[in-house]
Amino acid sequence: PPRSTHCISSAASDVYKRQVFINELKASIEKAYAYLEETKQLIIHSIELAEKNDIYGYHKSPQKFVKISLFNPEAIERVAQILASGCIFEHKFDVYEVLFCEQA
Repeated sequence: PPRSTHCISSAASDVYKRQVFINELKASIEKAYAYLEETKQLIIHSIELAEKNDIYGYHKSPQKFVKISLFNPEAIERVAQILASGCIFEHKFDVYEVLFCEQA
């Protein structure tokens, strides 16, 4: 069955809000990193919003996560500190895991 215009505009609004959040998060992290490290080098490759189920069973419903990929692995510790400090959106983000991927 065809979707109503309201459902489509609501879905588009949600996509827009998610993209605005990603853009603001990226800009805020880049600004804080540039200030602390006294550099103009861009560090964030991409940011994705995801909902994942807890593999340990602590939560019954999917939990929201932010996946941040960086250009430079040397920036990971500082970005984790920035996120945990509360200076981004006045919210202390929990950093759960850090992965290093080698590019061939």
